[in-house]
Amino acid sequence: MGTTHSTERAAVAAQTEADLFTGTHYRLVARIGAGAMGEVFVVEHRELGRELVAKVLHREFASDPRVVDRMRVERQSLGRLSHPNIVSVVDSSTVPDGRPFMVMERLRGRTLAEELRERGKLPVYEAVRFACELLSALAATHAIGIVHRDIKPANLFICKLTDGSRQLKVLDFGIARVLPDAPATAPLPLVLPTDVGIMMGTPRFASPEAAVGQRVDARADVYAAALMLYLMLAGRGPFDHRSGAASVMAAHVSDEPAPPSKYASEPIPFPLDQAVLRGLRKNPAERFQSAVDFKLELESTVALLRKPLGWVETTLFPPSKPATSSAPGSAPQGTRSLDDSSVDDSSLDDSSLDDGSLDDSSVDGTTFQMPALAAAPKDAALEAPASIERAPRRKWAFLVPFILGMVVASAVALAVVVVFRR
Repeated sequence: MGTTHSTERAAVAAQTEADLFTGTHYRLVARIGAGAMGEVFVVEHRELGRELVAKVLHREFASDPRVVDRMRVERQSLGRLSHPNIVSVVDSSTVPDGRPFMVMERLRGRTLAEELRERGKLPVYEAVRFACELLSALAATHAIGIVHRDIKPANLFICKLTDGSRQLKVLDFGIARVLPDAPATAPLPLVLPTDVGIMMGTPRFASPEAAVGQRVDARADVYAAALMLYLMLAGRGPFDHRSGAASVMAAHVSDEPAPPSKYASEPIPFPLDQAVLRGLRKNPAERFQSAVDFKLELESTVALLRKPLGWVETTLFPPSKPATSSAPGSAPQGTRSLDDSSVDDSSLDDSSLDDGSLDDSSVDGTTFQMPALAAAPKDAALEAPASIERAPRRKWAFLVPFILGMVVASAVALAVVVVFRR
């Protein structure tokens, strides 16, 4: 009897899915998968014959005004952004039962999560190039007053272009926040704000201020971008030794990360190490203040590495360890509400839909109703490390041992001459 009912339900679901886009400009081709907020399908435009990807809101959320409004913010955000490193939205409408859907370009390739799962880590130049593309996309997003808030490997897609090259694109603006001072070109903010103390995002990639329930701005995305570069260079995150959502968030708040060079299989230039660590500062005021600043620093580092070798400066001593400021009052006091609803969405690509675990204890999956950590004590976390002192540099330092060698050789030769004269 139970088997019969299951078969009937499956048949009804298949029939409903087959008729899902009836009356629209699109014809269903295949179902890709489902995320937290919606289902994703490959569709074909009936007139143009072009294959695209459609994301349809789940039926159980159709009557939830918060979720419907969040999808409205997502499609309007993507619709207002025209950037080579952001997935393009080309249309939006509703299916016959009234649920909204949006239509995006179909991407071919795989997510950064899949890339790293296969390769482990990326060469320095490739990692920096992808990081610069990510920061370029974030700069365009921040320019219209939107914070992504869920930058993670599953939401970054590496596309295969027709010329054989590869390009990174940012997906999934499902929990994006519209800032209060956003320009007129930005979507309207969510109608219903998030409940107090809700941490929006994925614990493994959350900024310290998000982990304690503070309102976030563009610098939270800068922190996440630094985490992505760290992951690409080292093949692991700075706090992968921690397990459990609460433990990982506590690490973001209080643990100083080791430089990525500690785990990398190839040499990481000292300036690149320092750029990543600056992006991971606990205090947002100590980070790069924009995605543009971070990108410029990475580009200048790469330009320095590409210079021909010759008379170069040599670091004689390792840099001193960063000191941790203990100034009172810099730690966040209590938790505060984030201005958005607490519903996430999954990746929008067409080859791999990774929505992660929806459990509140999830570390790598996006969290729905994760309570933020309590504020750190005044003498502890979230205090910015003092400025890192660069090691003293000496020009032509390698000449010193050469000169000393010449002096020793001359002394030995002189002693030999004296002996033979006797």
